[in-house]
Amino acid sequence: MGLEPADSSTVVVVLGMHKSGTSLVSEILDRSGIEMIEHSSALGYDEGFHHERRATSEINKDLLHARDLHSLETIRKIDPDCADPEPRGAAERFIASMAERRVDWGFKDPRTCLTYDLWRNLLPPHKLICVFRDATEVLQHYTRVRKGSAFRVLRAWYRYNEAMLDAFKRSPEQDRFMIHYRTFMESGEGLAALSRFLDRPLVDRRSDRLMRSRDKARHAAWLKPRLHRLLTSQDVAGLNRRLREVAREELKAAD
Repeated sequence: MGLEPADSSTVVVVLGMHKSGTSLVSEILDRSGIEMIEHSSALGYDEGFHHERRATSEINKDLLHARDLHSLETIRKIDPDCADPEPRGAAERFIASMAERRVDWGFKDPRTCLTYDLWRNLLPPHKLICVFRDATEVLQHYTRVRKGSAFRVLRAWYRYNEAMLDAFKRSPEQDRFMIHYRTFMESGEGLAALSRFLDRPLVDRRSDRLMRSRDKARHAAWLKPRLHRLLTSQDVAGLNRRLREVAREELKAAD
């Protein structure tokens, strides 16, 4: 059972695959009065500061037995009924400590896509923000920095976003919001809709430098996802279309 909210504190969980914009959303929330990290940092994204709460990240790694695994190899959801008692207890203590502080708070960590079933059972009523980036753009990022084969990237993209979409569908409509990263970056509509969803003004931290894959050639954009489908049963392109549809519907509903 989740804790009851303290003095109507706002609690926010941000879900999304690695390299999909969750750090930007977390920074916007943190600058707008929702505490998303333990401390501030002068470092930027490229220096390793991803606006990620250390406590929840460590708990997720322990829940997933992923301390020694590359993020692209951490792809299996946990069964909350079979979760190790030690990290589960750490999650319960963390939530209790935040409730005592009576502040608006939240956290983001891509691995939460795989552990959210446990967090949902422990947290008080909360807002769920889901962020996705098109599979080809995530693939372009990993190709640019040479950190993973196309198969590993697309497999992880599918698993994380499939789990995220499942969490979204199982959350109350008034407590969930889906963001398509490209739309969010290229127009003010997404930020305004997110502001209405959270019922507060938001500090805009978007920047053109965060769209470094924007000018990449797209003539063979879906070649690798289609190849991936031939090798597995995972329809990356189909899931990408479903996520786009959900995000469009969210924007319409927010008008």
